[in-house]
Amino acid sequence: MRRIARGAGALSGAVYSALVPITALILLSPSQYGIFSVPYLIFSFGLSLQLSTVTEAWTRRRVGDLAESTWREFWTTLVVLSAVVGGGAAAVLAVVLGPESPWWLAGTAVTVALARNGARYFDVAKSRGTVITIADISGIVAFAAVLLLLLPAAGPFVAVLGGWLASSLTSIVWTGVRLAQFGGGPRSWVRMHGRHIRPLLADSLLLDAGSIGTPFLLAPFLGATKFGIYRGISNVALPVRLILEPLRPSIGGQRIGAVFAPRNIVFVFGLAAFLAAGCYLALEFVVPLLRLQTSTLGALTAFSIPASVFVVANFVGHYYYIVCRSRGTQTQIILGRVAQTAGAIVIPVLGFLALDLDGAIWGFVAASAISAAFWALIALRATRSHAGQPTPPATEPVSL
Repeated sequence: MRRIARGAGALSGAVYSALVPITALILLSPSQYGIFSVPYLIFSFGLSLQLSTVTEAWTRRRVGDLAESTWREFWTTLVVLSAVVGGGAAAVLAVVLGPESPWWLAGTAVTVALARNGARYFDVAKSRGTVITIADISGIVAFAAVLLLLLPAAGPFVAVLGGWLASSLTSIVWTGVRLAQFGGGPRSWVRMHGRHIRPLLADSLLLDAGSIGTPFLLAPFLGATKFGIYRGISNVALPVRLILEPLRPSIGGQRIGAVFAPRNIVFVFGLAAFLAAGCYLALEFVVPLLRLQTSTLGALTAFSIPASVFVVANFVGHYYYIVCRSRGTQTQIILGRVAQTAGAIVIPVLGFLALDLDGAIWGFVAASAISAAFWALIALRATRSHAGQPTPPATEPVSL
């Protein structure tokens, strides 16, 4: 039953995670998608900070020190972080689009979505399978209802933001009375988890310099339309996140010997190739039949080959990166991130200078492939150095 509940939660989490980015790709024009990418990139930055300072710091203390913070402490720190990032998103959008724009809607959506993501992580780690699935499904229904309600009157941009907020609010309600439980605070949290936060935060800031800083660096030169297409390429790897993110607590806590077992290696590379083939076929044959030429998704059909290569690199790199986040030393994590960040900044920029949008996209893909190779090698070293150490009873291996 637990295996079934975990599978249902992974499936519902995958569908839920697809709602906002897929809907935005389909409904928004490239120029609208370029603008939408501003709050969504800030949300991504918030997720990175959340993983480093709250969720994965909690996991590292749990599996490494065999000590665990309470929900009150976890939730308090999570809410504070979410509110700060959401406020930043609102402020940036107000400056970019002006005070008449839906800046408040974007900021609120980012805040609640971050809080919901952290609460779900906690529930997955605690194996609250039924609650997780119900929360995901409720959020999916709420997103669809609000999107359809707002679309005719407010247009696609506001409708996507409104659906995003509604889905997060509805989903997080299933956390129940725990939402009102507060205790401790960021200062006490840092005291307890500081040793684990330091390597993760340094890694995240380097990651964000490349994955978020580079798009913002290129945006003024590409313009809204080309920037929307450039950002759209990263979302063709959405199936990667749909599969791996719901399993992130399990991947990070799996048995050391399972990471590079032949069965796992075949799974990782085989599924990566399968997803890449699906991406290519969808962009080459399915999307043109749907007559979405004016959407961002329609514009990506001209880049089906680099998009498919990116899917492979992203899956392999992301899987082994999750392993490194839970098992790697600070030196290993920083080494991998420095290599990735350098490539993520330099290669796309050089590509843009040489071949404009085409060069930027191929540079982005090449940087992702190099990064994947680095993370796989570092994960191999990290797991070998931990060989023979017992796995904590509280952590279950991932079933792959």
